[in-house]
Amino acid sequence: MKNTFIYLVFTFFTFWLAGCIGDPEPAVDYSERDEELISTHLAENGITNATRHSSGLYYTIDEPGISSTDSIIYNSPVVLHYEGRLLDGTLFDSSKERAAPAVLIPQNLIYGWQIALPLLNRGSKATLYVPSHLGYGNQQLGTIPANSVLKFEMEVLDFFPSTASYDTVYSVASAETIRMYLEKKNITDTEVTASGLHYRVLEEGTGTEHPALNDSIKVAYTGSLINDEEFDGTADGESISFILDNNLIKGWTEGVQKMKKGEKAQLIIPSPLAYRSNATGSIPANSVLIFEIELIDFGF
Repeated sequence: MKNTFIYLVFTFFTFWLAGCIGDPEPAVDYSERDEELISTHLAENGITNATRHSSGLYYTIDEPGISSTDSIIYNSPVVLHYEGRLLDGTLFDSSKERAAPAVLIPQNLIYGWQIALPLLNRGSKATLYVPSHLGYGNQQLGTIPANSVLKFEMEVLDFFPSTASYDTVYSVASAETIRMYLEKKNITDTEVTASGLHYRVLEEGTGTEHPALNDSIKVAYTGSLINDEEFDGTADGESISFILDNNLIKGWTEGVQKMKKGEKAQLIIPSPLAYRSNATGSIPANSVLIFEIELIDFGF
């Protein structure tokens, strides 16, 4: 399923893909077959409100969203959820199963998406029925057979001009990832700072003082991804000391300054306050990070 998401953004990765997908079938025009398959699927499922684009793409606007003066264009970063299936219902990809929205740019996507996304607003929900020539064509892709008609359900959360900063785009994406994480874990007691950091006291500390920037700190901690996979931490019963400075990720620098001596806290850190677009060890690029930290001592 992970590979399917990667290949949705296919335009600039041709050579890398060559070793990962099946040999292409001979080029055959399946447009008439695909038209019949889509029409039959719509009829059998009682779908009467589908619009046919001149390309052969069919789509329904399930929720119109909020109209605005701007619109999605070929180079707009788009934050969205989607689910991809074959017409028989086989699921091959889902952003919600990954527990994080996708951030995609239309010009890098399959043609069916390039056509559909500019038709949508913020908050739009739509279903696409993509004939094979607007999808992956005669390439077999993971569990997707060659020449497959594809069905996508999508929800546009937000979109931005091509000049939008990383922080602007991924603050929105991270906020949705964190919302889904909190909902899954049934966590309702986080404090959200202006930066987007979520801070949660797990065990109260003592006193009224907090560490300041450039203080020495002694901590025990664990770091994990939203799927609970641990990527770093101190061993049980052990701790580590270092300087709380700007060499740390911003989420740590901000969050630890809110803690008291002896406090245990959870920091849920959006990607702009973490490693941003950089993959680091087992941490994928653009990851939201969860740290549980015990502040043993500071200012020594």
